[in-house]
Amino acid sequence: MAILVAGGAWANGIGVSPKRVVIKNGQRYADVTLANSSAVSKTFEITTINKSMNKAGRLIDAQSPAPNEFFADALIRYTPRTVQIAPGQSQKVRILSRLSASSADGEYRSHMLFKQVPDAYSDPSTPLLAISIPVILKKGVLTSSFDLSAPQWRAQNEEASVSFDLNRSGNQSIFGNASILVDDKEIARLNDVAVYLSTPARRVSVKIPAEHYKEVKGRRAQIVFTTPSDRKRL
Repeated sequence: MAILVAGGAWANGIGVSPKRVVIKNGQRYADVTLANSSAVSKTFEITTINKSMNKAGRLIDAQSPAPNEFFADALIRYTPRTVQIAPGQSQKVRILSRLSASSADGEYRSHMLFKQVPDAYSDPSTPLLAISIPVILKKGVLTSSFDLSAPQWRAQNEEASVSFDLNRSGNQSIFGNASILVDDKEIARLNDVAVYLSTPARRVSVKIPAEHYKEVKGRRAQIVFTTPSDRKRL
């Protein structure tokens, strides 16, 4: 059994950075670092897998790409394919893009999976770790736009959240940060929200910290979503 976590997150003393790899026009390679802050040496096998995103934002196994989407697994090479990392050490993995002049313009995406390999001293009852990160190749002129809709406030037992639909259009994924404002003061934030080409919309939920619950109860809140090139409010 393996525990699967999102890239960039630390689990059991292991972390991968960056949490997303994007290789754009004119670039040929990028590096990913796998770090071990635990007290024991760990070994990982590296493979590629294909995932699609549903409206809930969950990544699920995919056999074929969505319309206007391409998988990148056949177009990337990486080395090494197995890494053993001593305590307190790190290992770089180089990813090479094989996009060529004959490749169709578009965004190509697959996920790189780092899966822990048990050793002779591993406790068989301890779950192994698996970390995945998206690898995105881009070719040609790609554009995207977005808007926000269907805001909803949920509150129960002094726990609250604000949710909304993040609607994407265009021929590339969007990435950004969601903030909840009251009187122009940010009281909650959710970073690194992605909407991939496999879905035109994603339902996003931002949890309100307990210390802000009372100050926003019954008041008007504003949702702000910001990408590197755009910012919209709802």
